[in-house]
Amino acid sequence: MEIKKQVDKLAISNQNRLLCNSLPIDSGTKSHSRNPLIFGLFVRIRMVEQVGSGIGRIKYFMKAAGLPLPDFKTDGLFTGVLKRPVKSSGKSSADDWRSVKEKLIQKAPVKIGKSSIKILEMIYRNQFVTIPEMAKKLGITERGVEKNIQKLKEQKLLERKEGERSGYLELITHN
Repeated sequence: MEIKKQVDKLAISNQNRLLCNSLPIDSGTKSHSRNPLIFGLFVRIRMVEQVGSGIGRIKYFMKAAGLPLPDFKTDGLFTGVLKRPVKSSGKSSADDWRSVKEKLIQKAPVKIGKSSIKILEMIYRNQFVTIPEMAKKLGITERGVEKNIQKLKEQKLLERKEGERSGYLELITHN
């Protein structure tokens, strides 16, 4: 199994081909076990919730959460692609950034440095930007970016949402 995580999607691929009696058109509606003995064991010990319901349930919960429906590809490999919207303000013009920047500068209890302003802009444009990406664009060390982010958090201009590893950074423009 291979998992590829990107800013806007998560792709999960199974290196095994589909079973010969499973056609791409049946994907998400029919289930065939590769090993009936092991499958039977899992059913008996109640490790299977609903046979053949995985893809349908994924689609249902993605739709219920207001997320884009996943793509399932069956060309050689079985691949499921879960898309997520890139969290950003949706405003990418220079005028919009200037307006947000002014709010942040007015809100800040102390003067914001040039690197911190650039970090805030990168986060404004893409909340999933990584520390290594910021360090490379700014020409400073990752530790330097981390220190700037920490200062911005202390000034209540920035906060981390949904965990350290898989979360994102969000600007706080309101008081």
